[in-house]
Amino acid sequence: MKDKTLLRTILLTLLFNLFAQAEAVAQKTLEETTATFFEALAESPDKALEYARDMALAIPGQDAQWAADTEQIRPTLAALGEYKGYEKMNEVTVGQSYKRLRFLLKYEKAPVVLNLQLYRPKDVWKIKGSQWQMVFEDEWERNTGLSEHKRNGL
Repeated sequence: MKDKTLLRTILLTLLFNLFAQAEAVAQKTLEETTATFFEALAESPDKALEYARDMALAIPGQDAQWAADTEQIRPTLAALGEYKGYEKMNEVTVGQSYKRLRFLLKYEKAPVVLNLQLYRPKDVWKIKGSQWQMVFEDEWERNTGLSEHKRNGL
Protein backbone atom coordinates (compact mmCIF):
# COMPACT_ATOMS: atom_id res chain seq x y z
CA MET A 1 0.00 0.00 0.00
CA LYS A 2 2.87 2.35 0.84
CA ASP A 3 4.42 1.65 -2.57
CA LYS A 4 1.20 2.68 -4.38
CA THR A 5 0.94 5.88 -2.35
CA LEU A 6 4.58 6.71 -2.98
CA LEU A 7 4.18 5.93 -6.69
CA ARG A 8 1.09 8.20 -6.90
CA THR A 9 2.94 11.00 -5.11
CA ILE A 10 5.89 10.74 -7.48
CA LEU A 11 3.61 10.59 -10.51
CA LEU A 12 1.60 13.61 -9.38
CA THR A 13 4.79 15.54 -8.67
CA LEU A 14 6.15 14.73 -12.13
CA LEU A 15 2.89 15.74 -13.81
CA PHE A 16 2.78 18.99 -11.85
CA ASN A 17 6.38 19.79 -12.84
CA LEU A 18 5.65 19.01 -16.51
CA PHE A 19 2.64 21.32 -16.53
CA ALA A 20 4.59 24.06 -14.76
CA GLN A 21 7.43 23.80 -17.29
CA ALA A 22 4.99 23.84 -20.21
CA GLU A 23 3.37 27.00 -18.81
CA ALA A 24 6.79 28.66 -18.36
CA VAL A 25 7.74 27.88 -21.96
CA ALA A 26 4.45 29.36 -23.19
CA GLN A 27 5.11 32.70 -21.46
CA LYS A 28 6.61 34.52 -24.42
CA THR A 29 7.87 38.05 -24.09
CA LEU A 30 6.96 40.68 -26.62
CA GLU A 31 10.47 40.47 -28.08
CA GLU A 32 10.26 36.68 -28.48
CA THR A 33 6.88 36.97 -30.19
CA THR A 34 8.03 39.56 -32.71
CA ALA A 35 11.38 37.82 -33.27
CA THR A 36 9.59 34.55 -34.07
CA PHE A 37 7.28 36.42 -36.47
CA PHE A 38 10.23 37.97 -38.33
CA GLU A 39 12.13 34.68 -38.45
CA ALA A 40 9.06 33.17 -40.09
CA LEU A 41 8.83 36.15 -42.48
CA ALA A 42 12.43 35.60 -43.53
CA GLU A 43 11.39 32.11 -44.62
CA SER A 44 8.15 33.22 -46.33
CA PRO A 45 5.23 35.62 -45.85
CA ASP A 46 2.93 32.60 -45.61
CA LYS A 47 4.83 31.24 -42.59
CA ALA A 48 4.67 34.62 -40.85
CA LEU A 49 0.94 34.96 -41.47
CA GLU A 50 0.38 31.37 -40.37
CA TYR A 51 2.30 32.08 -37.14
CA ALA A 52 0.24 35.22 -36.52
CA ARG A 53 -3.01 33.36 -37.27
CA ASP A 54 -2.07 30.52 -34.92
CA MET A 55 -1.37 33.03 -32.14
CA ALA A 56 -4.51 35.07 -32.71
CA LEU A 57 -7.39 34.95 -30.32
CA ALA A 58 -10.18 32.75 -31.64
CA ILE A 59 -12.75 35.20 -32.95
CA PRO A 60 -15.53 33.76 -35.12
CA GLY A 61 -15.12 34.63 -38.79
CA GLN A 62 -11.49 35.69 -38.46
CA ASP A 63 -10.14 32.70 -40.44
CA ALA A 64 -11.76 34.02 -43.61
CA GLN A 65 -10.11 37.42 -43.07
CA TRP A 66 -6.69 35.82 -42.48
CA ALA A 67 -7.08 33.80 -45.69
CA ALA A 68 -8.09 36.91 -47.66
CA ASP A 69 -5.15 38.88 -46.24
CA THR A 70 -2.72 36.10 -47.14
CA GLU A 71 -4.03 35.91 -50.70
CA GLN A 72 -3.69 39.67 -51.09
CA ILE A 73 -0.24 40.01 -49.50
CA ARG A 74 1.50 36.98 -51.03
CA PRO A 75 1.80 38.20 -54.67
CA THR A 76 2.67 41.75 -53.63
CA LEU A 77 5.55 40.72 -51.38
CA ALA A 78 6.78 38.21 -53.97
CA ALA A 79 6.96 41.03 -56.54
CA LEU A 80 9.11 43.14 -54.17
CA GLY A 81 12.01 40.71 -54.36
CA GLU A 82 14.16 39.35 -51.58
CA TYR A 83 13.37 40.21 -47.95
CA LYS A 84 16.36 42.04 -46.41
CA GLY A 85 15.27 42.58 -42.81
CA TYR A 86 13.29 45.05 -40.74
CA GLU A 87 13.56 48.16 -38.59
CA LYS A 88 11.27 49.10 -35.72
CA MET A 89 9.74 52.50 -36.50
CA ASN A 90 7.70 53.14 -33.36
CA GLU A 91 5.64 51.63 -30.58
CA VAL A 92 2.39 52.78 -28.98
CA THR A 93 1.37 51.28 -25.66
CA VAL A 94 -2.07 51.32 -24.07
CA GLY A 95 -1.87 50.05 -20.51
CA GLN A 96 0.41 47.10 -19.91
CA SER A 97 -1.32 44.60 -22.18
CA TYR A 98 -1.85 46.24 -25.58
CA LYS A 99 0.78 47.49 -28.01
CA ARG A 100 0.90 48.61 -31.60
CA LEU A 101 4.31 48.19 -33.19
CA ARG A 102 5.21 49.70 -36.53
CA PHE A 103 8.01 48.19 -38.61
CA LEU A 104 9.70 49.05 -41.88
CA LEU A 105 10.20 45.84 -43.83
CA LYS A 106 13.12 46.08 -46.20
CA TYR A 107 12.62 44.34 -49.52
CA GLU A 108 14.92 44.40 -52.51
CA LYS A 109 12.69 46.65 -54.65
CA ALA A 110 10.64 48.69 -52.15
CA PRO A 111 9.88 49.03 -48.43
CA VAL A 112 6.68 47.94 -46.72
CA VAL A 113 5.26 49.28 -43.47
CA LEU A 114 3.83 46.64 -41.14
CA ASN A 115 1.62 47.46 -38.18
CA LEU A 116 1.33 44.69 -35.61
CA GLN A 117 -1.24 44.88 -32.84
CA LEU A 118 -0.25 42.73 -29.87
CA TYR A 119 -2.34 41.86 -26.86
CA ARG A 120 -1.41 40.06 -23.66
CA PRO A 121 -4.56 38.60 -22.07
CA LYS A 122 -2.54 36.95 -19.30
CA ASP A 123 1.11 35.87 -19.63
CA VAL A 124 1.60 35.42 -23.37
CA TRP A 125 1.72 38.14 -26.02
CA LYS A 126 -0.55 37.36 -28.97
CA ILE A 127 -0.60 39.00 -32.38
CA LYS A 128 -4.09 40.43 -32.49
CA GLY A 129 -3.89 41.81 -36.00
CA SER A 130 -1.66 43.12 -38.75
CA GLN A 131 -1.84 45.75 -41.42
CA TRP A 132 0.51 45.80 -44.39
CA GLN A 133 1.06 49.18 -46.01
CA MET A 134 2.72 49.30 -49.42
CA VAL A 135 2.47 53.07 -49.95
CA PHE A 136 3.28 55.25 -46.99
CA GLU A 137 3.63 58.87 -48.03
CA ASP A 138 1.75 59.85 -44.88
CA GLU A 139 4.56 58.26 -42.87
CA TRP A 140 7.12 60.37 -44.74
CA GLU A 141 5.12 63.54 -44.12
CA ARG A 142 4.55 62.73 -40.46
CA ASN A 143 8.24 62.02 -39.78
CA THR A 144 9.82 64.73 -41.93
CA GLY A 145 7.18 67.45 -42.06
CA LEU A 146 7.55 67.50 -45.85
CA SER A 147 4.61 67.02 -48.15
CA GLU A 148 4.90 65.76 -51.75
CA HIS A 149 4.49 69.34 -52.99
CA LYS A 150 7.29 70.65 -50.77
CA ARG A 151 9.66 67.86 -51.87
CA ASN A 152 8.98 68.70 -55.54
CA GLY A 153 9.48 72.43 -54.96
CA LEU A 154 5.80 73.32 -55.54
